Order: sequence, then C-alpha cells, then structure tokens
Amino acid sequence: MIRFHVSMIVLFMLMVVSGILVPFFLHIHREAHTHETVWAIDFSPDGKLMARGSSLGAAVFEICTQRLISKLDIQAGCLAFSKDSRMIATGELHGSVKVWDAVTGLLLDDLPGHSGWVRSIAFSPDSTRLYSASRDGMIKEWQV
Repeated sequence: MIRFHVSMIVLFMLMVVSGILVPFFLHIHREAHTHETVWAIDFSPDGKLMARGSSLGAAVFEICTQRLISKLDIQAGCLAFSKDSRMIATGELHGSVKVWDAVTGLLLDDLPGHSGWVRSIAFSPDSTRLYSASRDGMIKEWQV
C-alpha cells in the first residue's frame, strides 16, 4: 500500500516538473474566464485518470491525453476514486456526499447527512463502503 502511494507521489511530481499538470488545473479557468480555487485532486488507482474539485466544479481528466472525461456540476471540497477506478465520490460544501460514474459523470447516489462542509472522503479497500468526515465533527459510513 505504501509503495502505491509513493509511486503516485512520484507521478504527481513528474507531472508538475514536466508541466503536464498545469492544464488540468487551468481547464475550467480557460472556459469560464473567472477565478478558480482548486480544493482537491485525486488520481485513479489504475493511474489513468485524475480528478479535480474546485470552486467552479469537479472534473475528471485522462492523464495521458489531458482530455476532459467528465464534468460534475458541484463544488467539491474533497473527492476520492473507488479502488476499481469506476466511481468517484465527492464531498460538498453544504454537507452532501455524492457518488458519480467517473467516466460518464452520471450521479449514482446522493447521500445527504452532514450539516457542515465535507472535508475528507475515502472508499474502503473493497469499495463497498464510503467514509466521510465533516466540519460538523461527524464521521459517517455509507454503503455504496
């Protein structure tokens, strides 16, 4: 498990140094011509996709081509890929947790329940459960 995290950090650093990562962060900024605050990024476990959550919405990109795969109309303060890379979970500013199809961008599940900004989110190793932590002081477990 630690080896996987180290390789993702190395990949991230290589992308920063080579200038590949910049278009991921600026993609929506160019479209909207407005200021964007990026709050979260995550790489899919298979290494093919990267997701970004920001003040202008969430988006999923293909890493090798920098192509926009899906755009999620939500202000995601945090996000996480499922271990099979097929789903992405987002935590919203108003307390909702949502599960999306990573490729199509279709909403699969809406899990309201927090009363504050969802600050952290993670799938269980088998992707059957989702955990969220919020500024309301609660950690919640969800069946996916």
